[in-house]
Amino acid sequence: MNFEKFSKNALWFFTVLSLLATALVSRDLLFPFITTKAFFFRVCLELAMPFYVYLVLSRKNYRPSLKNPVNLLLLAFLLINVVSSLIGVNVTKSLWGNFERMGGAYYLAHLALLYFYVVLLGQIGGRYMQNFLKALLAVSALITLNGISGMLGGPILVMDPSLPTRASSTLGNPIFFASFLIIPLFVSVFFVSQSQSKSEKFFYGFLALLQLVGIFQSGTRGAVVGLALGVFVSAVVYVVLSPVKKVRIYGSMAVAVFAAIVILLFTFHEKLPEGTTLRRVFNLRDSNTNSRLIQWRIAFTGIKDYPIFGTGPENYYLVGNKYYDNELYKYDRSWFDKPHNFLLEILVTTGILGFAAYFGILVSIVWILWRAYRKELLTLFEFCGFLAATLAYQIQNIFVFDTIPASLMFYAFLGFVGFLHFENNLGQAKVPKILAGSQNYVLPQGFTFSASALGLVMAIYLVVVTNYFPARASKNVNYGYAYASIDPKVAANHFKTATSLPFIFDFAEIGAKFTDFATSLVRSPLAKSAPKFVDEQLKAAMDFQLKTLEKAPNDPIVLQKLSSLYLFNSVFYKTPISPEAFEYAQDAINLAPKRTEARLMLAQLRLYQGYAGEAVKLVEEAINLDPTNMDTKWQLALVYHDAGQEENSVKLAEKLLSEGYKPNEQIDLTWLVSFYVKQNNQEKSISLAKKNLELRPKNLNAAALLYKVFLNFGQKEQGEQLLEAFKKFQPARWTELEKLINPPPQPAL
Repeated sequence: MNFEKFSKNALWFFTVLSLLATALVSRDLLFPFITTKAFFFRVCLELAMPFYVYLVLSRKNYRPSLKNPVNLLLLAFLLINVVSSLIGVNVTKSLWGNFERMGGAYYLAHLALLYFYVVLLGQIGGRYMQNFLKALLAVSALITLNGISGMLGGPILVMDPSLPTRASSTLGNPIFFASFLIIPLFVSVFFVSQSQSKSEKFFYGFLALLQLVGIFQSGTRGAVVGLALGVFVSAVVYVVLSPVKKVRIYGSMAVAVFAAIVILLFTFHEKLPEGTTLRRVFNLRDSNTNSRLIQWRIAFTGIKDYPIFGTGPENYYLVGNKYYDNELYKYDRSWFDKPHNFLLEILVTTGILGFAAYFGILVSIVWILWRAYRKELLTLFEFCGFLAATLAYQIQNIFVFDTIPASLMFYAFLGFVGFLHFENNLGQAKVPKILAGSQNYVLPQGFTFSASALGLVMAIYLVVVTNYFPARASKNVNYGYAYASIDPKVAANHFKTATSLPFIFDFAEIGAKFTDFATSLVRSPLAKSAPKFVDEQLKAAMDFQLKTLEKAPNDPIVLQKLSSLYLFNSVFYKTPISPEAFEYAQDAINLAPKRTEARLMLAQLRLYQGYAGEAVKLVEEAINLDPTNMDTKWQLALVYHDAGQEENSVKLAEKLLSEGYKPNEQIDLTWLVSFYVKQNNQEKSISLAKKNLELRPKNLNAAALLYKVFLNFGQKEQGEQLLEAFKKFQPARWTELEKLINPPPQPAL
């Protein structure tokens, strides 16, 4: 085997291997359904780079054509993303993304590589393209069967977090599962048309049916709307272009019936069986839809701020926070870093130029497919099938943001379209040669080996620096957060490793997790038993969070975390709060004026200072922004208590509890129990003391409080039963509890 043939096979192998990323999940990594896929995908494409370099330099006809509009527009789109990143509001995030999304210009560059690799596979021989598409279908079949098996209660590759109501297979989110399956569905249909034998037609037809079932089992309405509209438009095109009169007549009738059925299902969805996937799929009048409409309005509002190049890729959060509509609190209190509309996201983050380039790619796809049909490289059925795939994918993208599995499928399909342009220019007129032809032009080679060697060095460098080190950081942060409450010293070592690695790009996520860990230590027994250790973690977290602020000075979450760190430093060191804490909290409010989190943070700062009245006003402002949030109302009850407004605090707490409010596991009800003890209200005192222990079953103070309440109301027997139960289940901590319920006498002064 000569090196050229070896390079062809190696390129095909690594390109196909990259598709397997969609099936991989490693629980060791932070955001395992995202980071695992992205790192594996990037490594595969980087390892394929030297072979691609060798092939494009060795033969002229292997090189990307400047006459291909997709080549030019994709490169333009990538260039605009890079420029937008460099002049945008958060350069690091735009270039490298973050662990939760793994997007950014660097990721887009890999998608572009996938496109060019697939185009080259077609150029070096139709069999390579055919086998690549079959591999794509094999991977999609694996993920589809895994998702369906999970829904049926069968074996699955990894735990599906969406079960039992919806399927997400190995993708972690049912929306990701549905968008991933759209392209393979139509590729399967294409193979039905291309296959010569009935058995092959049946096989690919059955696979298409499975993929359709997978989309339905995901319960994703955007995908269903995309499929319905895509198939409808393509069916109309098929009927109009068909040379057979009967097809035009009966096809028109079939299209009309299809449209009527879909419209009826969406219109009368409430008549469908309650609680079924069918009803959910065809219901567009729910809170989720209302939430999407508000998010789109926010995105449209923000376009004017950065019209030409946008905010920079992955920087939608700036617009989303600035123009946040607190009406969203009725549906979802999350921080939104995506407008849940991919086309709008492109417009906001890369501006008019980026949107124009991407839209140009879509127009070019349709134009190339049309040319392939006119040159008889595609049948009318195949042309309409791929047109439906393009429309369905882009229509469903109006309702979601693009994801790693889905974008892999789309750019692989885009590569096939780029190959069709190559075939169009060769002027081949027989349909079977799309997947069976081979063009083997022998052209003079230049100095390709040295360039390939350089490509290999670069590939290894990229694998280590941009994947290995970030993956280690992701793993250590994940382990650090997991060990935080189990073994803080082990957790600290993981955080130390994560923050000291030479290349990490997601400062915000690492900083947030590290800050949460460090501040939790202040509230733990270690604050007294190991103050030096706590001191070290607080200082390390502060140093890293300040570095994070340099990377993202306009991120309100970063500012809020930093403000929180200053507060806990003051609590631990028993010092006045630094003025910076107030400045950072106010900056966070200015960046997200209609969100409540920074106001609540500022309220805590004021409360610590002793300005309870100001704290009350700030919490009341937060409630005005989010009047249905019972957690915030409970916080107001606590602030009332600290402000000495006992009547208001108890009245509000009673109201919330009567409305069914369930305090979270960290809530301390001691203050409310004490109030009812003073009121000599036995029933409420005991009931709340029990609730207090249920919320914090490992808390010694909660156990001691319930025991003392029992004794206060003459229920010594119940108190003794409580102590016996404690001795049985937590014998190692009995001595500590005994000191709380029977404190040693204080020496006389």
